[in-house]
Amino acid sequence: MTIQVQSFPLSGGLNVADEQIRLKPGEMTDCLNVDVGIAGGYYRSDGYERTDGRAETPSLAAYRYMTFTSGGPRAVNYGDMIVGVVSGATAKLCGQAELTSGAWVNFDASGTIGIAQKTGTFVSGETVQIGGVNAFIINAVDDAATLDDARRLEYIAGAANLQRALINIVPGSGPVRCVFVLKGALYAIRDNVGSTAGIIYRANGSSGWTAQPFNKLLGFGTGSSFITEGATINGQTSGATATVARTALRSGDWTMNTAAGVLSLTNIVGTFQMGENIRIGATVCAVVNALATTPTLAAGGNYEVALWNFYGSYDTMRAYLVNGVGQGFEFSDGVYVPIATGMPDDKPEHIAIHKNYVFMSFKGSVQNSGVGEPHAWTARLGANEIGAGDQVSCLHSIRNDVLGIITLNTTQLLYGSNGTDWELKKMSEVMGGYARCMIDVPGSSVVLDSNGVQTITATKDFGDFEGASLSRKINSLLRVLTNPVCMAINRIKSQIRIFYADGSMISGVYAGDKIIGWSKHKHAHTFSFVWNGEDAGGAEVTVAAGADGYVYQLDSGNSFDGQKIESFIRLAFHHYGSPERRKRWRKIMLEMSGRDDVPIQYATEYDYGDPQYLAFSPTPDGANAGYYDFDTFGQFVYDGGVLTKLAGDIDGVSTNLSIILSCESDVIGRWSVEAAHVHYSPLGLLR
Repeated sequence: MTIQVQSFPLSGGLNVADEQIRLKPGEMTDCLNVDVGIAGGYYRSDGYERTDGRAETPSLAAYRYMTFTSGGPRAVNYGDMIVGVVSGATAKLCGQAELTSGAWVNFDASGTIGIAQKTGTFVSGETVQIGGVNAFIINAVDDAATLDDARRLEYIAGAANLQRALINIVPGSGPVRCVFVLKGALYAIRDNVGSTAGIIYRANGSSGWTAQPFNKLLGFGTGSSFITEGATINGQTSGATATVARTALRSGDWTMNTAAGVLSLTNIVGTFQMGENIRIGATVCAVVNALATTPTLAAGGNYEVALWNFYGSYDTMRAYLVNGVGQGFEFSDGVYVPIATGMPDDKPEHIAIHKNYVFMSFKGSVQNSGVGEPHAWTARLGANEIGAGDQVSCLHSIRNDVLGIITLNTTQLLYGSNGTDWELKKMSEVMGGYARCMIDVPGSSVVLDSNGVQTITATKDFGDFEGASLSRKINSLLRVLTNPVCMAINRIKSQIRIFYADGSMISGVYAGDKIIGWSKHKHAHTFSFVWNGEDAGGAEVTVAAGADGYVYQLDSGNSFDGQKIESFIRLAFHHYGSPERRKRWRKIMLEMSGRDDVPIQYATEYDYGDPQYLAFSPTPDGANAGYYDFDTFGQFVYDGGVLTKLAGDIDGVSTNLSIILSCESDVIGRWSVEAAHVHYSPLGLLR
């Protein structure tokens, strides 16, 4: 019987919109935890892992290999701390021992063991103890790990888990509310134990998370001489002194002796008095108009963060935040200063920096600060108010050209360069957006609304913009998912990412203003906030605020913080050139690449899942959220290499075929599947 082979690339991503007959063979009708490659192929998603700022993440933890003899009387176990009797060196065991001879109960066990978190240097021939009891004798000092080590993957996972246990949770209660990187430092915000206030923490690696103290704020008025940050001030009457950490101008003008605002103070000695002169040396700069008090940060809320440098110096980049339950605020270098807009209910919900103004929204009101003055919200300094006509859900500066003012059902664009020429135009009365779900991609901005993912791009007509849908293939899926947390970008992978409150994530790979393909993911943890930016070295980093109190670094490691990454790909049913001709299916071959031995499992479905073929088809696993029962799958084992073809036998007769691939691991590296080759014999036509 003639055997034919048809080959096709795996590309196009997830498509749940079109009929099977219209799908390309490399498109997916279902998937989990796979990425679409920008040049084609499907990749197992990267993992994520908790972080507290220390350099050695769990996935970077390395194990070393030790051989031993005379082991006994009890078997050693993962996590045991061993101590060299002679050297005093210590280490933890990152897995079970691999015995080559003897037995523990006979005191003559010999073999190999993986160790991690080593301190000091072990000596060959010395006895090691566990809990003060002799455990074994070192036969050869520890060596670096190799690809041929017995239990290699077990030790890799064990070393990672030992390191993971060292990483500190953010103190407090409830979810981590917000996380961001500023000037290379990682910060997180979480409610205190009593949920009465929010606390800002800085990550300090092995030292844990350090709460940032809030400086006292001293009110000033009648300002006539600018008070330089870092200067030492004194009260002319009280004799009190302090160092100025921040000068926040809220109204008036220094040149007209009317400047007013607050000073953030450190190193306070004495008590400043109401009405006394504030001096630098003998120079009077302003007058105290409000006594020094310590500000607080409201508990709870949904945060938004904007980073901006209003002051031009290399070290004046600052973070501007809102949370919907308290005042907006500025933060940098441990200095917290609330932004007082003058609103009766001063609880802004959304924020954007545009044209060197801070914009905040209060329900349906959009307001901007003075130009270059984030703390000044008076008309004289350029502050303004714009009515959106509905409750605002998102503010976003589109290419710093126009400001997008988004509600759930409308998109409006604010044109102009300053408060004297702002002009609000309605772009769409049917396209809106969800909160925190608008980002920039090359050439356009992207927003998620109830109708899917929309793009806002400039038209050929100067200054005008238009919208278009990017998510036709997955809109039915997006309508099922609820409670989007935020949208984020990964520039290295050219990915748009939509995070949901239940741990789901949808990702789309873009090229210019087009989507290469979509895929879906399900994380083992839920996130309340996701931030993308740059770390201290300028590398892209994405960090997430965990609902469990940890901060997580995304795109890091090969597990979901120690839990297995379950991934699968379900390819479209394909008829291989003849939808009415039966075929006998013989074999499938996959082209794939990766770094480790990858236990890829496979299964097939026939004739659009015809029940007569259930014996050959995978069965849904009701205990696993509807995903497949992988015990029914056949198995490839990929053993590494640049590109390898894997072969698997199949057996069935039908007009069309769907291939399902799956893999589950908490340790193997990222792998990809690039193409499939299907072997079959043509049979007769259906009658």
